[in-house]
Amino acid sequence: MALLEKQIRRLSIGLAILGMAILMALILVGVLDALLRHMSGKSVPGLVETTEILLVATVYLPIAFAYRHDAHVSADVALTLFPARWHKPMEMLGLLISIGLLIPVSYFSWEATVASFTSGEMRWGAVQLPLWPGRLSLSLGLSALALEVVSRLAGTIKTEDMAAEAGDMNK
Repeated sequence: MALLEKQIRRLSIGLAILGMAILMALILVGVLDALLRHMSGKSVPGLVETTEILLVATVYLPIAFAYRHDAHVSADVALTLFPARWHKPMEMLGLLISIGLLIPVSYFSWEATVASFTSGEMRWGAVQLPLWPGRLSLSLGLSALALEVVSRLAGTIKTEDMAAEAGDMNK
């Protein structure tokens, strides 16, 4: 289990680095385009369309990393309504619901990615650009997030089992 956890962590880190590299590239290209437009009055054709497609990667590729580090939006208001002994079971229920949503959404996003790639789906604008790179980043990010949620659930169950064993030993 530790090896799998390590691989999921590496995947999350790698996707986050890729997402941030794409963001830095988009910023650099945007600045260069602004300078070019200021100096020559002309813009790089297709830059807006490229940015639209790749911006998806800056959101979805790092999403699993953000979840792993609890850097996501979280509302624990409902937990405060329950006694402390219910917090772990409620957390586990929330993780199960998340898995139940993420796995089918990930699956269908992969179907859409493959369909986009095989059909040659394009974004029309100043230039034609394929849409599959944006769809691919969505699919990768959602799948990595699903793996992170499964990993957290496994860790929560393992912690509960260890606590139960420790309680049995104290009897």
